[in-house]
Amino acid sequence: AERLTGQAITANVLLLGLAWQIGLVPVSEAALIRAIELNGQDTVANMAAFTWGRRAGLDMASVRALAGLDTDGKEQTPVSLEAFVTTRAGFLVGYGGDAMAVTYRQAVENAQTIARERGTDADALARAVAEGYAHVLATKDEYEVARLYRDGTFNDAIAQAFEGPVKVHYHLAPGWMPGWPSKHNGTGYDAAGRPRKRDFGPWLGPVLGLLAWLKSLRGSVFDPFRFGADRALERRHRAEYEDDLGLIAVALTPGSFDLCQELAHLPTTVRGFGPIRQEAFDQAAKRRHEIL
Repeated sequence: AERLTGQAITANVLLLGLAWQIGLVPVSEAALIRAIELNGQDTVANMAAFTWGRRAGLDMASVRALAGLDTDGKEQTPVSLEAFVTTRAGFLVGYGGDAMAVTYRQAVENAQTIARERGTDADALARAVAEGYAHVLATKDEYEVARLYRDGTFNDAIAQAFEGPVKVHYHLAPGWMPGWPSKHNGTGYDAAGRPRKRDFGPWLGPVLGLLAWLKSLRGSVFDPFRFGADRALERRHRAEYEDDLGLIAVALTPGSFDLCQELAHLPTTVRGFGPIRQEAFDQAAKRRHEIL
C-alpha cells in the first residue's frame, strides 16, 4: 500500500478491495466507492488503494512486481549486509547504548570471519546473525512500545488521517495487569485465554512519553518490569542465542552450514506479546532442539 499509494494507512482500503474482488464482501462496488467519497479523507489515495486491492485479487504477482516487490513480498533489491548492520547498530545505540551496538557488530563480524575460514558462505551466515541477533537484543518491551507511540510517527499518522482536534484512546493489554476484570465481561481474558485489551484514554499519552524517557532503567534494579514473565523470557532467549553463536563457531562446516544458518536466523520467528510470544518461543525452542 505504501509503495503503490504513498501512504501505508491505505492498507485497510487495499485489503477491502482485495476482499471485495474475491467475493468476501456482500456490498456493491458502487456503495463502497460512495462510502470512500463520503468519508472525505484522502479520497484519491483510498480510491487508488481500493483499485489496487481489486487488481491484487486477480493477479497478486503482477501487483507485487509493480510495487517493486518479489512474489514473497520482499524487496527485489535487498539491502546490503553492510547497510543492514549499520542501520540496526544505529537503532541499537538508541535502544540500549553504544555497548549493545558494539556487541552486535562483533557478533556479525565473528560469524563472517568464521564462515570464511571454514569455506562457507560468509555473507549468508553473517546476514542470518545480523537479523537474528538484532531481533533478540531489541525486544519490543514496555519502553519500546512507549517510544514507538511517542517518537512522532504515530502522531503524524493521526494528523494525516484526521482533520481537526482528535481524542486518542490506546488499546493495550499490559502484562502486569492481565487478571484485572474487564468492564465488558467481568474477566481479564478472552475466549482463548489471552489477556484482553483495555481502553486507555488520552491521559496515557504523557505517561507513555515519561516511560519512553525512562528507557535507561531497562534491565536495572530500578526497572519496575524486570520481574515480569515477558522480561524473563527475553533474558532467556538472549542467553540461549548467545550460547548458540558459540556453538556455531565450533560446529560450522560446509556440511552443517544450512543448520547453522537456520539456527542463527531462528529468533526472527518469535514475535508478539504475552501468550502469543510464549507460543512462538515454544515452537522455536522445539526447532532449536531438533537443530542442536
